[in-house]
Amino acid sequence: MKRLLFLLLLIPALSFGQSVYTYGGDVVTYSNNALTVTPSTYCVKFQTVYDAFSVTPDATYSGYWNTMVESIGTYWDSLDVFYFRAVHNSTDALINWKNPGTYNSTNVHATAFTQYEGFTGDGANDYLNWNWNASTNGVNYVLNSASVGGYVRNNVDPVIAVGAVGTGFLQVIPMSSGSAYIRVNQSSAGTTGETNADSRGMYIANRTAGNIVKLYKNGSAFIERTYVSYALPNNDVYELCQNLNGSPNIPTAGQIACTFAGAGLSATAITTITDAIETCMDAMGKGVIP
Repeated sequence: MKRLLFLLLLIPALSFGQSVYTYGGDVVTYSNNALTVTPSTYCVKFQTVYDAFSVTPDATYSGYWNTMVESIGTYWDSLDVFYFRAVHNSTDALINWKNPGTYNSTNVHATAFTQYEGFTGDGANDYLNWNWNASTNGVNYVLNSASVGGYVRNNVDPVIAVGAVGTGFLQVIPMSSGSAYIRVNQSSAGTTGETNADSRGMYIANRTAGNIVKLYKNGSAFIERTYVSYALPNNDVYELCQNLNGSPNIPTAGQIACTFAGAGLSATAITTITDAIETCMDAMGKGVIP
């Protein structure tokens, strides 16, 4: 009786123009017309990305990516841009997952793409442009609270995950002449590196105060410095090279599977994001963190 009453209430509200909807998996019919609505199996944040894909991806891989976004949890809201390159095709690898259609990146010089791995530079001309400028487009990313991440899949020297040089410097350099370097909203000063024998892994450069900057490798603090913040870099961020006042500089042959930028992150947030991305990469058989 209660079910019948519910249907009687539902039909006048939803069936005008001979349109009929389902509820709880049951088909509701009216005048011999029926409409089945299948609810999404993905979280709201990933569903937006899924709907933006030019080609419907494999359901298994979509499940991995949905789990990754869900696992990042509330830290997702701290990010301005998130690019997951290790997807099914080169077009959809350019989407900004935080807000598809806004700050989607550009593949410059036909940078090589490998399905479920990402983009690989040629060390000469290839790179990606985020079309996102920390100075003019940053929301969570600000002068004294900023993070930038890059997942590198190969062991090459040199490799630049991301970089933008304008008034201020933003650089995530996992390896150059055997050492890792970072600058986060700094001047040209403050370039002391740390020896790094393997460029593979998840690198997150993080500024949480005016005089604190760190580089995390695979979730652990790797470089800790007291470099003072100076200015936001007023240039688009480039990937696989750095943007030196509008020109690509030091292009590299690294392979990048994921990059992002946003607010300064806690150590817990960095571990959570690193684990979420690596678990996804491992599920696809493409992870590189031991």
